[in-house]
Parts: sequence; structure tokens; C-alpha cells
Amino acid sequence: MKKIFIFFAALAFVGLSGFGCISFKDTTVTTTSGIYKTTDQGEIWEKKSSFPTAEGVGNVAHVGVNVFAIDPSDHLAIYAGTESDGLLYSYDGAEAWNSANELDAGPIAAVVIDPEDKCVVYAASRNKIYKTEDCSRTFEQTYYETRTETEITDIEIDWYNHTVVYAATSEGDLLKSTDAGASWSPLYRFEGDIYDILIDPFDSRVLYVGTKRKGLWKTIDNGENWAQLNQELKEFKDTKDIYQVVADKTSEGTIIIATKYGLLRTYDAGSTWSAIPLLTPPSEAEIQAMAINPREGKEIYYVTESTIYKTLDAGQSWITKKVPASGRYAQALIVDPENGKVIYLGLTAAKK
Repeated sequence: MKKIFIFFAALAFVGLSGFGCISFKDTTVTTTSGIYKTTDQGEIWEKKSSFPTAEGVGNVAHVGVNVFAIDPSDHLAIYAGTESDGLLYSYDGAEAWNSANELDAGPIAAVVIDPEDKCVVYAASRNKIYKTEDCSRTFEQTYYETRTETEITDIEIDWYNHTVVYAATSEGDLLKSTDAGASWSPLYRFEGDIYDILIDPFDSRVLYVGTKRKGLWKTIDNGENWAQLNQELKEFKDTKDIYQVVADKTSEGTIIIATKYGLLRTYDAGSTWSAIPLLTPPSEAEIQAMAINPREGKEIYYVTESTIYKTLDAGQSWITKKVPASGRYAQALIVDPENGKVIYLGLTAAKK
């Protein structure tokens, strides 16, 4: 009965909100990209592709997923930035999906939700940043990069002061807004594609930036001054490319970075690093995405193109599962912040 209620509630929402003009109406779609969910820490994965519309139930099984974001104030509200189908969102833990129709049906590289107002969402598409203040009903462009070939690669909101927003570009520029996206200023240029921004969950003045070819950077004063951490990482080869930077929210100073070398961890905010033992030799695992259980830092997940890796003991041992769709590639991963057994996986039909 609960599933029936969820379906009709979602259908009513679609009708009231004016959604339904999106092209995800073909219920015969058989491709197996899209979004998967587990409720048992990755033992069983279920495809979550329902897309109710005023004309019937379609699906989003064909979309390729770039990135996930979960609302800090509502763990059932999840957003999926896709490769070419715009921004999708669900308010019921991926049971039913809606589309942000005001955004172009193009790539979404980054999504972030305001921790103080769940209806405020920022999304990056190509060289633009968009913002909604009405729960994705309408979007306004809040930043335009004049170098049209330059893409926005990440967006993050300061959890201590939600009017402060950071954005990164594929040219290595870190931008900062202090008025909730109304205006932007260049903060620092790293001269290498920025892959990821992390705001320390214990001190928002501390930021880490992972770059292409220029390694890992850190600031302790909101970006006024930066230190490159290459010296601290020098004993590990292939650490010039930092694909992802993730904090263990249960342990201050504990950060894990995903590199070509593998996974590296610090317990002292970047002063010293050690390699997390993986099943594959160093520099042989092509890590596509990584996540840590926000409530249990020993639970770490990462995905390569075809395999999901899980450790429950901080990397001492690993459990593997094949990606739940043959011939598809894993590209996005996120753990529910309230229920660590729930994990979302995004697949794509082509190599990244």
C-alpha cells in the first residue's frame, strides 16, 4: 500500500507542478544505465527509474549519471546530475524521479543544496551556474563563464555561512561568492583542471582542492592563502591527479583522496599520508567514485568501471561486487547520511 501511495503522490505532484513535458515517457526503454539503490550496504542493487508523468509512467533507465547530491536537511531528497538529460531529483529516496525542466537537457557536472533552505539548489551545466529558490520549479543563471569552452566542474556551499559559495572550473580557477551566487570573484588559480572541492566538515575555513596535474591544495583561511601538499605526498607516485577528496565526518582531520595511485588517507589534516591497501596493485585501479559512510568512517566504498569495492574495517579487507548492469560503467556513488545501509550508484553507457 505504501508504494501505491508514493506513486500517486508523485503523480499528483507532477500534475500540479507542470512537469510531464520531458521526453522520458517511453516505457519500453531497455538500456541499463541509470540509477541503482541498495538498502543492505551493496549486497543487492535495485534499479530506480520510475518517472511518473501526467500521461503515464515513464522511466529514466537510459540516463548516464555524472554526480549525486543529497539534501543535508532531508536524506530522502536526492539529485542526479546527468550526462545529457539535465537535472533529475527525487523526494522519496529515488522511488520516483522528476526533472528540472527549466534547465537545458544537457550535462550537469555538479549539484549542491543549501543546508539552510532545501528549496535553494545550485547546478553547473557546461560554462554556467544555475540557481533555483523554489524547489526546482524555476532556475536563473547566476554565473556565466565567458570562455565558452571552460566548464564548471564543482560547486560547494559553506555549511557555516550558506551565503558563501565556491565554484571550480576546468581551467583551474576557483571562484567565490559571498552573496549566495548573486556575484562571483576569482579566489585562486591553480593552473590545472579542478576535479573536486572539499569544505572541512569540522572547520569551514579549511578547504581542500584536488586538481589535474597540480596535486592537492589546502587553505586554512577561507582561501586567502594556499599550500600545495605535494611534498607531503611525494613518497607516492601518480598523485599529481587528485580525482576526489572526501572527509570522514566521524573523525576530525581524517581525509581520503582518490588518485591514480589509489586511495590515500591522512589522520592529521594532510600533514602525513598512508596508502589504504587495495586488492589491486598501486596505479592499476581506475577509481571512478568514492564514498565514506557519514556515520561510520570505517565503511568506505569505491567503484571502478565494472566493480564495486566495500570495506567495513577501514581498508583492512575488501568485499567486491560486479556493477549491477553488464556492459555499463559506474560513475557516481553516494551514501545516505542518515542510513549507511542505503547507497546510490550512477551508471553510464559509455566510458567516462
